[in-house]
Amino acid sequence: MGIYKFYEYSFGSRNYKKFVIIAAPRTGSNWLVSLLNSHPEITCEGEKYKNIKGQSTLKIWNKIFSRRSKRNKYVGFKLLYNQPPDHQDKSIWEIIKNDQDIFIIHLKRNNLLASYVSLQIGYKTGIWKENEGTKTLEEKKHTKVINIDPEDCESYFSLVTDYWKEVSESYEEHPYIEIFYEDLVKDKQGTINEVFNAMHLDAHNVSSDMEKQNKESLEDLIEYYEELKRYFKETKWHYLFQNSQPQKSNN
Repeated sequence: MGIYKFYEYSFGSRNYKKFVIIAAPRTGSNWLVSLLNSHPEITCEGEKYKNIKGQSTLKIWNKIFSRRSKRNKYVGFKLLYNQPPDHQDKSIWEIIKNDQDIFIIHLKRNNLLASYVSLQIGYKTGIWKENEGTKTLEEKKHTKVINIDPEDCESYFSLVTDYWKEVSESYEEHPYIEIFYEDLVKDKQGTINEVFNAMHLDAHNVSSDMEKQNKESLEDLIEYYEELKRYFKETKWHYLFQNSQPQKSNN
């Protein structure tokens, strides 16, 4: 145990509020974690339930929400829709649902196609985090080009939108805010200030050294892009193909 952790364990406090980021993979959740950690009164952990390896949900929960520095007004972590894996203890969702004091940050990405492409590139390259191998990917852009099965892609769109509905309904009695990745890209400070305001915290300038991994257009990343576009032309997902250019940040 490091000196700082020992100090927190001995002299820290649990007099803080709990929060959870709920999101799909590849929606900028690592970026959001880093932005929240820019605030001096927030501590945000990463994916604590990605693979709990036989541990109990409650044991991990108690470790996250242990004694912390007295400066903390909020402590939380990130939880993706499909975590933990199906064969592991998934009671974390009931713990959160049953405690209506837990603040929920629901992060969504409107561009489901971009999210799915990023997910498939992650599977192909094994690189999941911003700044983790980003330079390698930039040098070998051809390794990122993927072939997408239209039916699998459509199933993903439906699955994620079902999760959106389920989360909004399951946590309607909780303090809750819904934010979009696209809004963070367009106005990072303004969007994150909305989160701080919902938490009843003072606004604070945020920063992150994380970079967007996939800066190419979707046409450049998807093999047989036009065929995929034609498949979805007469479906409710056609709008996802109207603008394939990556969104640029104003910050």
